[in-house]
Amino acid sequence: VHGFMSCGPSHTAVVVEGRVYVWGCGESHRLGLGDEAHVSTPTLVVSFGTEVVSQVACGYTHTLFVTDHRWLFSCGTSEKGALGLGVEKEVVP
Repeated sequence: VHGFMSCGPSHTAVVVEGRVYVWGCGESHRLGLGDEAHVSTPTLVVSFGTEVVSQVACGYTHTLFVTDHRWLFSCGTSEKGALGLGVEKEVVP
């Protein structure tokens, strides 16, 4: 089993066999679950289609996901360009 884990100040993300599980503060859509609910148990993120996630990084109010095909997905607040989109707004994957 291959895994990868990242912790932000108020949320956590874990990659297990290409699937991402998140929990913690959902404010600003930082969990990538499509809402801002706080989640107390690991919850599967289903926003990646057929992409297999290999790495994850939790920031202060955002999360970044890298796939095996080297695609970068991001969610949360792009404060100071944190999501790499060239805009400063909330983004939901």
